[in-house]
Amino acid sequence: MIITSKLKRPYFLYPLIFAASALIILSRRPDALLNPQFWAEDGKIWYADAYNHGVIYSLFTPEAGYFQTLSRLVGIISQAFQLEYGPLIFNLIAVVIQTIVVGFIVSGRLSSLIPRFRWRLLIAFVYLALPHSWEINTNITNSQWHLGLLSFLIIAAEPGKTLFWRIFDVSVIIISVVSGPLCLLLFPIAALKYWHRREKWLIPFLGILLFGGIVQTIALLTNARPTQAELGAGIGLFFKISFRHIFLSSIVGQGGFHQLMEYLNWNVIFIILVNLFGAFLVGYTLLKSRLELRLFILFSILIFAASLASPAVTPVDNQWEAMASHNTALRYWFIPGLCLIVSLLYLASSNGASAFVRYPAIAVLAILPFGIIKDWSNPKFADLHFSHYAEEFEKAPPGSEVAIPINPNWEMKLVKKD
Repeated sequence: MIITSKLKRPYFLYPLIFAASALIILSRRPDALLNPQFWAEDGKIWYADAYNHGVIYSLFTPEAGYFQTLSRLVGIISQAFQLEYGPLIFNLIAVVIQTIVVGFIVSGRLSSLIPRFRWRLLIAFVYLALPHSWEINTNITNSQWHLGLLSFLIIAAEPGKTLFWRIFDVSVIIISVVSGPLCLLLFPIAALKYWHRREKWLIPFLGILLFGGIVQTIALLTNARPTQAELGAGIGLFFKISFRHIFLSSIVGQGGFHQLMEYLNWNVIFIILVNLFGAFLVGYTLLKSRLELRLFILFSILIFAASLASPAVTPVDNQWEAMASHNTALRYWFIPGLCLIVSLLYLASSNGASAFVRYPAIAVLAILPFGIIKDWSNPKFADLHFSHYAEEFEKAPPGSEVAIPINPNWEMKLVKKD
C-alpha cells in the first residue's frame, strides 16, 4: 500500500462516521430501537441479578464459568431507569460499543498499518455489515467479542501518544480482561508482538492481560460451566464447520449458503475444495503479510480452536454436529470471519502479492456484496410484549416473583422490591 500524505480531516467527519455507524447497525435490526426487548442473558442474568441481588453480587459473581464485568455493569447502570426502558438501555450501550470499534478502526492509530483512510473506512464498513453475524449485533451479552476485537486492535496499533488515548487503551484492556476469557488468547498475541518489536509500551498491557488471565482461569476452574452435550468431535465435522461458518457463510451469508446447499447438498468435493482454497489464501497471507496481520490471523485461529474445544452450544445434541448442521454459535465465527475478509482485502490490494493469489482474492471479494445484502436484515425478535409485562411488574405487590418472557424463549424472574 502507498502511504499518502497526512491531511487534517474536518472536525465534523468523525461524529458523522459515528452517526452513520449507528444508523447502519440499527438498519440491520431496527426493532432494537423501535421495539426493544431483552436478549437471553441480558435480561435473565445481567438485569435480573442487578435488580434482585445488588451491585456487589453482580460484580463478583462469575457466569458460565468466568467473569463478565461489562455485561454486569450495564445491568447495574440500567437500574437507574424504569424496567420498561431496560432493554433500550442495553441495546443503545451495545450500539455505542460497536461504534467505538469503528472509531478506532478509522482513526490515525491504524494509519501505519492501513495508510489509506478509505481502506480503513472500508474495513470498518465490513465490520458493521459482516454476513453471518446477527447474534453479536445490538446485545450486551455478546459485546465481549467486540471488546475483544478492540483490545486486539489496541495491541496491534501504534501506541497512543496523547493522554486521552493512553487512558482509553488502559480502560479498554482492563474491562476486557474481566469481561470474558479472550484475555487468555490475547496474552500470547501481545507477547509475540513484544518479542518481535521490543516495544516497551506493551509491557503494562502484558501485565494486565496476565492478571486477567489468572483471574479468569481461577474462575473457570472453580465455577461450573453450563451443562452441555458431548463434543462429538470428528474430522468430517471439523471440515463441515470451517466450510460452513468460516470460508463460505462469511462471504455469501446465511441466505447464500442455504441457496448453494439446495443445489450442492453438502457435496464432499465442494467442501474439500472450499476448505483448501480458503486455507491456502489465509496461509499465503500468514506467510507474506506484516506482523500485525499475522497476529490477527493467529488470534482468529486461537479463537476457532478454543471454540471447537470448549463450545457452549447445546445441552441436547452433539455440539460439533449442531455447529456443522445449524446456523448457531455465530459469536464464535465473528472474528475469524472478519479476519478472512481482511486477509482477502490485503491480497487484493497488495502490490507484493502474486497475481495467482491477488485475482482469486478479488474474485471472492466480488461475491461479498451479495452476502452482505442477503444477510443485511437480522432476524427480528419475537414480540413478547415486554412493555406490557413491565407495566404488570410495576403493579405487582412487594415480595412477589414475576416471570417475564424474553427472547429466545427464555424468561426473566424479578422479585418485586418495596
